[in-house]
Amino acid sequence: MSFSQYEFIEIYDTYHTALYRYILVRCSQVAVAQDLTSETFYRVWNYCSRNPDKKPKNMRAYLYTVGSNVVADYFKKNRPIFSLDDEQAQQLVQNVARVESYHSRERAGEFTHIYKALRKLPMEYSEIIILRYIQDLPYADIAVIMDKSEGALRVLHSRAMKELRSLLRT
Repeated sequence: MSFSQYEFIEIYDTYHTALYRYILVRCSQVAVAQDLTSETFYRVWNYCSRNPDKKPKNMRAYLYTVGSNVVADYFKKNRPIFSLDDEQAQQLVQNVARVESYHSRERAGEFTHIYKALRKLPMEYSEIIILRYIQDLPYADIAVIMDKSEGALRVLHSRAMKELRSLLRT
């Protein structure tokens, strides 16, 4: 059983926009997010075409896992700059809004405030919140992506939300 180009095109068409949005939120730069999204699909294509009998059962979770690893690799090679001024935050909100066809100024302002708070959280906390609420993934998929049990993930989620609430109050 081989992995065909048609299967890959279907996977790409199904998941590209959501995966790009996830990576954009993680790295804050359009050009970098585009490159990292391409790298993610390249790695998935290589793995699936070389190992057709070991094709992932949950492709969405596998894509997010690879995407998360690609982002982590990028940040290891390029020191992340976590200071985000108002203009950069507004630009990020506009970029995400374009991807989602989302143009409500009030909601965009809320998102900017939340995004700034997310950037202050530990990486693991921000990742679970992004995957759960921005990407709307179920706990089962997030557990696979983050390589944790669902129970541990729910505890981590609770701690992340508590920390986020604390940051949003300040």
